[in-house]
Amino acid sequence: MYRDFASIKMRPAGITMTMIALGVRTARESVLVSAVSMMVALLFLLVLSPLLSWAGEGMDASMEGEGSVSLPASLNDGSGKYSVVRAGATGTVKTQYVTVRLSARRDMYSWFNRHSLPFGNGSKVPWEALNRLGLSLRHSGELGGDWGYFASASASASYEKQIDGSLGLSASAGTVWKPSQEWTVRLGAGVVWHKIRSYPIPVAGISYRSQALKGFEAELGFPYSHVGYRVNEWLGVRLTGEMDYGLYRLASDSAVRRDGYVEFSGYSTGLWAELTPLEAMTLRLGCAWDFQGNVTLYRENGEGKKQYSRAGTPRLGATMRYDF
Repeated sequence: MYRDFASIKMRPAGITMTMIALGVRTARESVLVSAVSMMVALLFLLVLSPLLSWAGEGMDASMEGEGSVSLPASLNDGSGKYSVVRAGATGTVKTQYVTVRLSARRDMYSWFNRHSLPFGNGSKVPWEALNRLGLSLRHSGELGGDWGYFASASASASYEKQIDGSLGLSASAGTVWKPSQEWTVRLGAGVVWHKIRSYPIPVAGISYRSQALKGFEAELGFPYSHVGYRVNEWLGVRLTGEMDYGLYRLASDSAVRRDGYVEFSGYSTGLWAELTPLEAMTLRLGCAWDFQGNVTLYRENGEGKKQYSRAGTPRLGATMRYDF
């Protein structure tokens, strides 16, 4: 599931044929995006249904499917580029005591001028797709007065083909201060562990929900921030900013790093329209700009680090959420 146009002479007719081929393949990948999301959603519901019957009104659940397409981004300012089609689904169960989230995601890569890429052997694609499975738990409560607390833990497997050696764990905790109905302040810390890399992370955020300007809300924090305004019950707009990070285990036969790892890091900002055609359904459509980021390669033992720059690129995305 890849493309390489290095051998095409870029004449007007060649460009036209290239765009047609790209459109056909993108349409095919879009079908796969929908199929993957639907299968994960159905599997989650089959597992969730008995729990919902048992818990009754004490449990809330939601399903969310996402899809996005990013345009080709160059590596190290060269002619070698890649684009990504992303498909994912997330199921969430919320009880009085804990919120459980199960997610699955697949990123499908298309490579351009692969003979000019700064890594790989120039003939075989570096990787066709990268996968991620995740499970997280979150608990929050009150300490008394204006104070509360939160704690979370998560586990994920991020890999190309083989899942062994792909485990990542994280945990965080902190306090919540709510001085008024409009303001909420969160402050804490956490740690991320992986076989080849571990590091501490800050957890900080300030949220504001206006009582005077109905429908306005904002959150400034790490790794996610947003400003939103609800125009009416059908339409809302949201400006977001977030950090994008991933560390994946490469295949045993990888042309880049056998049994090695690839790490992505960067920031993005997006403008989204939020539509509510049904009371329980929310659609988010819009575009984002992925700022310049990094692609870093490691050997199996975490050594031999090599980092490459990735140019900024636009991204189109859509998300559908349904609350049960």
